[in-house]
Parts: sequence; structure tokens; C-alpha cells
Amino acid sequence: MNDKNPHVIETNPELNGHTPKVAGSTPHPNQPVIRRPSITSSNIKSVEYNVITEDLTVEFKLGAKYSYAGVSEKLFDSFLAAKSQGSFFSQFIKNVYKWKKL
Repeated sequence: MNDKNPHVIETNPELNGHTPKVAGSTPHPNQPVIRRPSITSSNIKSVEYNVITEDLTVEFKLGAKYSYAGVSEKLFDSFLAAKSQGSFFSQFIKNVYKWKKL
């Protein structure tokens, strides 16, 4: 964890101060590589988003865990801001993006 941002769990030391390129946005030099925000959902236990690879990992409360490829950071932010994250996930991510069970 990072004292300045509790959602930062990992940064990439191999970048040696270089800013990673992220599709659709201009990343901040201190932007985390992995984002793992708190989630409030009756169905979703946790989410993890990789800014570089644009992979979204979703863990459900019943135990299943899936990875969704190519999810933009803008869509991830919209998902986090949604009134119902479960409904947003079902409508805009679940059957839209290539996935694999972990």
C-alpha cells in the first residue's frame, strides 16, 4: 500500500521514472500500475485493474474469479462510479470483453 493513495498496491520500478503509455489517457508519472479500489456490491467481492495491460480481474462473492482483457481505464472508472457496479458490470463488461476463468 501507498501512504498517499491507499488504492495503490504496486508500482513498476522497472520504468525508471518513465511514464507508462496508456490507451486513451495521458497517465500521471506517479500513476499506479495496479489499481485495487474498494467495491460495494452484493455480488462482486473485489476488483483489480492493470493500467498497462488493461486487464480487469473480478472476484465474485461466491468465489469465482475472472479476468477481462482490453477494458479501458475510462470504462473502469465509469464502473467504479456507477450507482450499481453489478448492473454496470453485467451490461458493459461481462459479455462484451474477452474473459478467462482464473
